[in-house]
Amino acid sequence: MATYSALAGLALAVGVAVPAHAATSVQIAGDSAFQITAVARTSDTSVKKRERLHARAILKYEASLLGIPLPATARYMNSIPLTFDTPRLDEWNASLSSKIYSSRYDKWLGTRQWIVSGSENFRGSKRVSIKGSAIAEARGARYFHGGSGVDHWMDANAALRITVR
Repeated sequence: MATYSALAGLALAVGVAVPAHAATSVQIAGDSAFQITAVARTSDTSVKKRERLHARAILKYEASLLGIPLPATARYMNSIPLTFDTPRLDEWNASLSSKIYSSRYDKWLGTRQWIVSGSENFRGSKRVSIKGSAIAEARGARYFHGGSGVDHWMDANAALRITVR
């Protein structure tokens, strides 16, 4: 299983460019048959009040055994701190339970957040990307979270600490 530093080293070796202020967090979970990769990306990790933050959750699911695609369920969420005004949903490529962020309890972070989430059955592989953005409203440091959440047969989650100054 690859570590974040190994993936970052590989990205540098292949020449992947990362925006100057962007931040990325990655977690990989699974075994040879099932794997989930969770990636959290933000436009910055420190924003001023009234400044817009862009936050993307990317989840990659692989479900196969000996090259045969297996059926599975993808669960995913994009979770933005309440120190921001109600986020807007900018881009998504998967089924969501609602297209409007709502204040809910994020069990993985253990706090209330602005959340959009969904789930979808698939066979073999699936890539989910959810991008939201919000205006910083209150000072403080909290986490943006992108991932599958908790209490599923397999979970992968990634988070980035966001400071509003």
